[in-house]
Amino acid sequence: MWSLAAVGAIGVVTAVCLVAVWRSPHRSDLATYGAFAVALIALAAGWIAWALRAGSRQASGIVPGKELGRLSDLLAGAVGQEWTRAAGEQKLLEPEPIPM
Repeated sequence: MWSLAAVGAIGVVTAVCLVAVWRSPHRSDLATYGAFAVALIALAAGWIAWALRAGSRQASGIVPGKELGRLSDLLAGAVGQEWTRAAGEQKLLEPEPIPM
C-alpha cells in the first residue's frame, strides 16, 4: 500500500515542479525548460519503478512467524546432520589412537 502512496506523491511533486518552473518569470527559453522537464521526468520514473518493485517484493516475501520458526528448525537439523556425516567421513568423531 505504501508503494502506491509513494507513486502518487512522486507524481504530484513532479507535476508541481514542472508547473512552477513553467510559470516562472526567470525561465529563459523553451529548450532549457525541455531539458529540465526530461531530466525531472526520468528521475521520477526511476523512483516510481523502484517504489513499485519494492512494494511487490515486500508483499510476496512475507512468511508468518510460526512458519519461519519451523523452517529454521528444519534447516538447523539438516545442517547438523550434514556436518555430523562429513565429520564421520573425515574420521573426526572417532580418531585412531596414536601409537606409542
